Amino acid sequence: MEQIKIQTGANLSRLLQSTVNVPQAFTELVKNSIQNFSTSCRIDFNDSCATIIDDGQGFDHEKDENGMSGFEKYFVFGNSYDLTGGKGVKLGQMGIGGKLANDKLSNEIDIHWVIETKNVHGKCFLVKYKPDGVEFLNEYSPELTEITPEECSITTNTGTKITIATLKDNIQKEGWPSGAIKSELCTFFGFLLPQLEKEGKKFDLILNGEGLDFSYKLPGANIPIIKREFEYDYYGEKRTSNIEFRLSLIYNRGLIKNHPLKNIEIISKVKICSFSLSDQDLIELTLEWLEKKNKEEIKDRDKIYNIFNKLIGFVSCDDLSEVLDNTGMPAKDLSHHGLRGDHPITNPFYERVYKVLLEWIVEYIKLNSEEKMNILDALANEVSSMLAEYFEDEDFSDLWDTEEEEEDEEPEELTEEEEKEEEERKELEKFAEYTIDKEWTFEPEPEEPEPEEPEPEEPEPENNIPPLWNKYKNQKFKQSKRLRYRIIDFGEEQEKLMSKVDDVSDFTILINNGNPKFKRFYEENSPFLLSLHISELLIREISMYKNPLAKPSDLDEAISDFYENKYSQVKEKSE
Repeated sequence: MEQIKIQTGANLSRLLQSTVNVPQAFTELVKNSIQNFSTSCRIDFNDSCATIIDDGQGFDHEKDENGMSGFEKYFVFGNSYDLTGGKGVKLGQMGIGGKLANDKLSNEIDIHWVIETKNVHGKCFLVKYKPDGVEFLNEYSPELTEITPEECSITTNTGTKITIATLKDNIQKEGWPSGAIKSELCTFFGFLLPQLEKEGKKFDLILNGEGLDFSYKLPGANIPIIKREFEYDYYGEKRTSNIEFRLSLIYNRGLIKNHPLKNIEIISKVKICSFSLSDQDLIELTLEWLEKKNKEEIKDRDKIYNIFNKLIGFVSCDDLSEVLDNTGMPAKDLSHHGLRGDHPITNPFYERVYKVLLEWIVEYIKLNSEEKMNILDALANEVSSMLAEYFEDEDFSDLWDTEEEEEDEEPEELTEEEEKEEEERKELEKFAEYTIDKEWTFEPEPEEPEPEEPEPEEPEPENNIPPLWNKYKNQKFKQSKRLRYRIIDFGEEQEKLMSKVDDVSDFTILINNGNPKFKRFYEENSPFLLSLHISELLIREISMYKNPLAKPSDLDEAISDFYENKYSQVKEKSE
């Protein structure tokens, strides 16, 4: 019987190259270094070539029990061989990453790269890869030459050096995307390398003479680490995996202008891909689940994407790379820069991530909205009191609420249901606890509790409330006089209306916090500007209530008098 010879087409490399970009090619080469016990890897590139050199164990020229040397294993496409005896970090499955990366960086027509290695036996070798347009890769045999230690450029006891001798056309014309390469390396290994360091496995990565820092901190508001489990069906067997969320909330994108991390990244020891809320069906199913769980309609749905786009960090699940399907492959796709939809773990993983993130965002919006209104109410209360003093000699007594100061009352005894609700509320507040300017690294929690630091004199700002607003947080004002007012959103149709009087109640001034001017002053982080704005609105509504025929000039005069007499007081109270 005649047997058919299976051959590997030379075009395979070009097809695979479409799955990665130039920065990702460097991550593949660094992965190989880490897997081979390197403690350092140096990348250098210029206008004519690129070199990647490490101090790993090198290529073993001796054959193993399967009759293959390290060189032979390296040039097998589609099979990944463990060259560390099970002791190294396994980051690859296909055995194509290094070769693919070399081809990606090399010239499309004139592929030429060289491997120089010094192994644990003290032997040095040179491998030249220059296929010269062959149709089938198995028709080409790279040149393997033994060289003397004196001829070898590797100065460490063992190691490997890869030289890309001919560069891609676009790199020759446009230069190297240095910033993108650095950012990709930092985000790709930003979770793994600090963990390895904690395990006593040192690894330094140097890019064009600059040592990269992987213990970087996330700027912005720290979200406490969230750990969750999810179940999935593994061909009829119920299994459980873990997810860890390390996220930060960024309200000023300028904070991450020079930061390597710009989004939420899915991690399985190293980065797989970025996460986005792109599955509309899953979003709707998740929100329906959340409404049913909480037994209330979700409001402010339009704010969900706005908050999500302010989140950066890592969603980590080791099983995405460790759980193999019935073909022996992980959830990571062929390029290792995405997830396969046909893997048993992928969809349950995404369903759990959507549930955790959307529930967090919805609760954050709800709590933050209440917090914001409490602060604005305190600010308006202070302004209202000040205006009461300002107008105390005029006949406006019917416009004020008069309140007697009350003694603190004993808390009412709660029912069992109310106690349960209170406990749930406290848990929710704990879940949504943030601290502006407090940063964290990606190191594991210490086994021993750290000594408590003395409490700061000023409480740290919470949620997304700007620091200058903190003086109004949780303040309770008990004024003898104050204007009757409410701060509400008038809705999109009346967003240009700044204030009005509620005719249904006894002279209650309504202030529109959905008005562009109001929102701008709040976003400017300026209680002073907002105090002036609220003051003007209150004065205008008081004046028009007392004199419905008031002309614009009359309103201007009343507001001008206020600025002449009360501007300094407003400024003093707002600073």
